[in-house]
Amino acid sequence: STFAALCCLMHSIEKAGTLDTAVVSAKLRELRLTEFYGDITFNENSQNNMSWLITQLQPPANTTLHGSTKATTETVWPLAKRHAPLIFPMPTWGYRRCIRSE
Repeated sequence: STFAALCCLMHSIEKAGTLDTAVVSAKLRELRLTEFYGDITFNENSQNNMSWLITQLQPPANTTLHGSTKATTETVWPLAKRHAPLIFPMPTWGYRRCIRSE
């Protein structure tokens, strides 16, 4: 998110004590920051090491087109943290209009 990116940049600039790009980049690679997203670190290419959660709004199990109206948001990636398998292909628009999320 933009918030997390700006937190990382702010901390790296503070540690660098300068706005010099090379110095700030080096400090970014050393950064170990815990925010509400979790622990944020960067690799040697300044890429975020964090594994993001991917969620999917899913229909209730065992429903028909006009069945239950309560959808659930499920974590589908990474595999170690998933709560439900990814539904692919997505249900048709006609089916999705019958689902409400609460």
